[in-house]
Amino acid sequence: MVALNRAAAVGFAHGPQAGLVALDALSRDPLLSNYSYLASTRAHFLDALERNVEARAAYEEALEHCENEVERAFLRQRVKNLDARQASEDVTSGVNCKTVSPSLKTVEGPA
Repeated sequence: MVALNRAAAVGFAHGPQAGLVALDALSRDPLLSNYSYLASTRAHFLDALERNVEARAAYEEALEHCENEVERAFLRQRVKNLDARQASEDVTSGVNCKTVSPSLKTVEGPA
């Protein structure tokens, strides 16, 4: 538990990538490998790095190991927010900015 708190502190002090490095060592510890806080902390750092697919998987892993319903609701909300942000990015990236109408008032999306 102390090691997890330290890894989280490293991530908050030195950035999410540093936090992930610190967490990776802990994930090999059999006592912590199924601990929901390890997975949720990892998910948070992956989310901060915009590694959405990995973040979602880590949030799902945390949900698998979490028994507290309040914490589960929080994790489900994080997944929902991540999915909404991803969907928004998918819509934005689907716009073809090279195809602009002559009036320059509209941008056409993919066919």
